[in-house]
Amino acid sequence: MWAFAAMLEKHADFVKMVDCKSTQSWVITNYDINVAEQRDALKAICDHCQVDAEATNNNLKNKCKQAKEASSGSSMFQRHVRGQQRIEAR
Repeated sequence: MWAFAAMLEKHADFVKMVDCKSTQSWVITNYDINVAEQRDALKAICDHCQVDAEATNNNLKNKCKQAKEASSGSSMFQRHVRGQQRIEAR
């Protein structure tokens, strides 16, 4: 589902056509919350597939939580990003 973010950006209803069981894990695992288009796609798939309530994999739940925090501009996420940037700069 490598093209999910691009399709979602062009067609907002595209998420409704997604089969959660076959798509959510790949998208959530491989998309980067630091890339706006991918973060928006993550949030859309997390919401559509109700990952918070339905997923048994805590890694998927945590990544969805991070995507939602990033989308809302939460201060916790911003501190996380700044911390990652400091580590990468070393």
